[in-house]
Amino acid sequence: MFNSENSQILKILIQNLNVKSILEYLQMTTPTNPYKNLEFPLNVYAHSLYLQESHVNYLHYGLFKEGEAVQNVQISAVQQRATDLLLNYLPKPPCRILEIGLGLGTTTRQLVKLGYHITAITPSNNEINIAKQRLNENDLLKSVQLKSVRFEDFVAPAESYDVILLQESAQYILPSALFKKAEYLLVKKGVILIADEVRLQPTPGDTTEHLPLLTDILQQAKEREFRLTEQVDLSKQAAPTVDYLLWVIEKHREALLTDLELTQTALDDLLIALRRYQERYGDGRYGYRLLQFVKSTSSKEAHSESDVKKAHSESDVTESRHQPTFTIRPYQPGDESAIQTRFAQVFPSYRSDETWHWIYTHNPDGARIMLTWADNGDLAAHYACTVHRAICAGRTTSVGFIRDVFSTPRYRAFTAGRRGVFVQNFMAFLEKWTGQDKLVLLFGFPSKRPLRLGKLLMKYQPFSNWHYYRYTIPLQLSQHNPIGLIQTPEKFDTAYDKLWEKRAGQYSFIISRTARFLNWRFIDIPHKKYWIWAFSAFLSPDVLGYVVITPNKPVAQLVDFCFPETPELAQSCWQQVVDILRWRGVKMLETWFSAAYPEKERLQKLGFKPNPRPEMVTPVFRIFHPELDLQWTDAHFSYTMADSDLY
Repeated sequence: MFNSENSQILKILIQNLNVKSILEYLQMTTPTNPYKNLEFPLNVYAHSLYLQESHVNYLHYGLFKEGEAVQNVQISAVQQRATDLLLNYLPKPPCRILEIGLGLGTTTRQLVKLGYHITAITPSNNEINIAKQRLNENDLLKSVQLKSVRFEDFVAPAESYDVILLQESAQYILPSALFKKAEYLLVKKGVILIADEVRLQPTPGDTTEHLPLLTDILQQAKEREFRLTEQVDLSKQAAPTVDYLLWVIEKHREALLTDLELTQTALDDLLIALRRYQERYGDGRYGYRLLQFVKSTSSKEAHSESDVKKAHSESDVTESRHQPTFTIRPYQPGDESAIQTRFAQVFPSYRSDETWHWIYTHNPDGARIMLTWADNGDLAAHYACTVHRAICAGRTTSVGFIRDVFSTPRYRAFTAGRRGVFVQNFMAFLEKWTGQDKLVLLFGFPSKRPLRLGKLLMKYQPFSNWHYYRYTIPLQLSQHNPIGLIQTPEKFDTAYDKLWEKRAGQYSFIISRTARFLNWRFIDIPHKKYWIWAFSAFLSPDVLGYVVITPNKPVAQLVDFCFPETPELAQSCWQQVVDILRWRGVKMLETWFSAAYPEKERLQKLGFKPNPRPEMVTPVFRIFHPELDLQWTDAHFSYTMADSDLY
């Protein structure tokens, strides 16, 4: 930070005790934070490395040697190993490389020095500015084209590049989009070189916002006639990078909060996300791969932008010559095979036939599925919900939890717009199954894109108020004298029906927590397991409360809960649960629930703290009963994590 001249000036100021001048000089000679303006969480990663090593070369994973401790490594050297390995797979210079994802420009600088012709793109202007400074230092900027643009929006003539290089940027591009555009941009026998994280196993609840499946990448490459020439498993070497980040962020927590003007919640959320990555590397769901693909000489790409447009136009004309006709009807036994096939095409997560039947045919209150079929037998659109018995203002009724909503990609040209087949399918669903004596409410938890479509086309209404709470597990065992006993039920029995009968009057509008619902939701579910504890007073068969928790570590989710009514019994129940969670390695619990759910005050007394709501969850609803008021439903419908399919 200071050279010898700086130090001499500072020494003179100190000798003269000129405090104001000392402060002004320190402010003048202290470098500004070059990483503050990077997008979160890249700013956290970069500044953590800067605080630790006084410089930052890369933002990507490193490759650790066996036995290296994260506290003892120079992370820049570990990251350099990853770049060196990647460069070994490049063809010899000179050749034209499109680098997707610029980072801080360190790899770009090395490539130019080696004699490659580089075009580097990134959607981040901040990354462009940092890279320009670094390239200017070595008088290399004139040898590089830097463009602030997404790969999907990048335009260049056909066969402009010999190599497309993606170092931890492939995960942000749909595999289908990546290989389709690469087919156009690369010369024959051109190379795609990827080093990135991937999902190795389909996981229920994953969306297109998660890491891409390795099998999907390989399939899309095959469909575009790219030949896989190298696949190197680097998971074991790369995974400790997550351990390093957890360690270095915690070490410099206070400086990060101050220098980057972060909130405690934002930093805690980032650490929680990193710990989830750590778990998924540990159990084999996530991995790290180096992949090299070579474009086939027989690939049939269009050779100019005009050719591409012409090809699309001709395809559209051919498609329009046969306008398919559609049949809309409810599900019939045997349709599940086509449903599962189309589901796998639309969603990036695996779902077994057993899970499908658990959702739709084993649910004690049934399901509603409306399907649209093209005249060639293809499934074109699907709208479904599971049905659940509920109480509303003291009366028993039925509501629908929105499950799978999709259209098949090849028919989206016929399912767009307000009166397309997709919307017609939805309207047929409403006409048949919603109304005063049918489903009085539909509700769900869509992600961002389905939410936009739902609000526009299906009149979904977001719930205006709901809560997100966290509980930190104390490090030490609590001193308490139990006044009841917790135990794990094998099945929910009539004792839980009695509990529900006692508690039902506390709710204005909620799915009934009877034994039949609880068994279906938490015991019979084939693809998930839960920790379930019920609380009873000593020598009493009556169940006074229960909790259902996901077996995740170090952050678990309180999915459903009904605590004993008296504060003393609730405290005794919770302390026993907490002691078990601590022993099992849980450090924090999170939960969310509607504003109408009556357990909020009880949670606060037990030590739960309110936190900002996560953006990934958006509860929505639509009402269909003439006596139901929109504002009343918004304020009085109760739900917890258990009423979603996210946990």
